[in-house]
Amino acid sequence: MKIDKEFAALITALSADERKQLEENIIEHGGARDPLVAWRIAPEGMSDEAEQALADGGQLEAATDAEIIEAAMQAAADCGNRRPYPDCRIAGRTKHWVLVEVTGHIDDDDCKYGDWRVFVWYCAYTCERGWDDDQLILIDGHNRLEICTRLNLPFEVVEVAFEDRDAAALWIEENQVGRRNLSEDQRSVIADSIRERRSRAAVIAAASKAGSTGGRGRKNSVEDNVSSTLSDDGKKGRTRAAVADELKVPERKLRSVAEVKKTEAGKELLKQVRKGEITLAEARRQVKKAEVVAKLEDVSARKAKELAGQYDVIVIDPPWPMEKIERDVTPEQVAFEYPTMQESELAAMKMPAAADCHLWLWTTPKFLPMSLRLLDSWSFKYVCTFVWHKPGGFQPFGLPQYNCEFALYARRGSPKFIDTKAFPVCFEAKRGKHSEKPEAFYDIVRRVTAGRRIDIFNRRQIDGFDVWGNEASQ
Repeated sequence: MKIDKEFAALITALSADERKQLEENIIEHGGARDPLVAWRIAPEGMSDEAEQALADGGQLEAATDAEIIEAAMQAAADCGNRRPYPDCRIAGRTKHWVLVEVTGHIDDDDCKYGDWRVFVWYCAYTCERGWDDDQLILIDGHNRLEICTRLNLPFEVVEVAFEDRDAAALWIEENQVGRRNLSEDQRSVIADSIRERRSRAAVIAAASKAGSTGGRGRKNSVEDNVSSTLSDDGKKGRTRAAVADELKVPERKLRSVAEVKKTEAGKELLKQVRKGEITLAEARRQVKKAEVVAKLEDVSARKAKELAGQYDVIVIDPPWPMEKIERDVTPEQVAFEYPTMQESELAAMKMPAAADCHLWLWTTPKFLPMSLRLLDSWSFKYVCTFVWHKPGGFQPFGLPQYNCEFALYARRGSPKFIDTKAFPVCFEAKRGKHSEKPEAFYDIVRRVTAGRRIDIFNRRQIDGFDVWGNEASQ
């Protein structure tokens, strides 16, 4: 009996506690209580007799169903002292093989199981039996098989028949989706896969039926019909609602799965959701983030912005019109070492902003009203205020200590954040040189934004930003 990797991947792994409990139950029962389920697939190519007949120059004629049934009945009768009373029927076909379902009853008093059923492939030309354990693929019971094999405990195998691999995969998923240990997100991913497999099977069946009735002038292949049907949003919506109701999962979750799986990266994320490694919401966030980053990092878009001098992210720390307080201890300091600008000069500045742009404007309590007016002058909409909580700060006479600075966040257009986890508006960081903004702030901006960035009036080089200002080279 073979383990198929594709089928095994459809089965969500048990947790350590669940697997321990299963093993204890099997040991207590003296073997697997529930039978393993296996599918006997068709042999590859022709039978040895058929190939030899062709090699000898003969012609092959298909055996009748009656001839194949007779061969199956005879094989069942030859089982020795098991004394079966078989019943045989045709259960499936491939190009060179016919699948026969054989059922019977064993009347031995010493036999544990009285009724039995097996599936056997017979050559469509010579009625030769294709009995090979390599044809038996495990469909359900992977954990039970491993435990019983390792502990040398007995287990029963029940065979089932499927038309093809997709039908077998559908059976596995329909058997998995009801597991109580799965989260709603995991069940939603499985339910969406069930919906898609059912839709594909229905379209292929309909196309095959139309082909068998001699439908002429059909331009689309079966694959084209599958593709067009699965891309029909209306039909998908109706099917999605029916599947959600049947499998008891929220339809909104199925819509989320459909949204995530539009890209190859999204499909890989859904594999993680199915394993329980991440949530569906996290998968959606990562897909959205990738979309925004791809759009902003697009080479042609960046080139166009470079030519136009546009940026997706702007940080600006204006040289506010303030005077340094002259003190007796430092009489040589009679003014700031850098030029300041008046409000009219700042308001006249043209921000190098893209159509969708984030902007952070650094300010102090004294210049907060002016800062809000500047945002209006630059055609940016104020959203919220980021607060840098500093260890200590300037304290005017008779007033509280100013141990924080503000970075007003505003936007033009509809810029998107690519990550909003651990994204508070208040943060703590050590103080640096005079007017130097903390690296912690830039870490946040780099993490939550993408595209071209500029830091205006900066006094040092910042990784990930173009800089503009009198002291930027320092």
